[in-house]
Amino acid sequence: DFTLSYTQSGALVSAFALISGVMQAPIGGLADRFGRRPLMAFGGLAGVALASLLLASSPSGEIGYYQVLFGLVVMGFMASAYHPLAGSFISQFVPSTQRGRAYGIHLTGGNLGFLVAPVVGGGIAYLWGWRAAYATLPLTGIAAAWLFWRMTARQPSEGGNGLARKRLLD
Repeated sequence: DFTLSYTQSGALVSAFALISGVMQAPIGGLADRFGRRPLMAFGGLAGVALASLLLASSPSGEIGYYQVLFGLVVMGFMASAYHPLAGSFISQFVPSTQRGRAYGIHLTGGNLGFLVAPVVGGGIAYLWGWRAAYATLPLTGIAAAWLFWRMTARQPSEGGNGLARKRLLD
């Protein structure tokens, strides 16, 4: 759709990962200031999902390329909220005697996502085009944000740290 040079292709491949990696530390600081729960739900989960609509709605041609590039930068920024905050929620809600397993499951799930997402996304792209793959992401992202919001509304388990039991979320 875009007849890209190698440099343009490389910029697209790198945009998400670069922004996501660079922004994790600053996002962790924003979470300390404004609260982890909204940043995780509306940034790390729903924000990524909604940014994918920017990619799905891009036109062909040069303008579409820049819209996709911008969408990947926005998606990377939103995704940067996920990793610094996920560990703190595991520590808060999972008893200390089960945290090793919880972190293991969490990290395994993420790595399996790197395996499954290209297969599923590639299948969708093959059948209906690459934009359809990005158009379906918001469904799971919004569902995950809603589920996360509901699950973190309750008090942490007894095994969570003392501060977490006094106050649910920052």
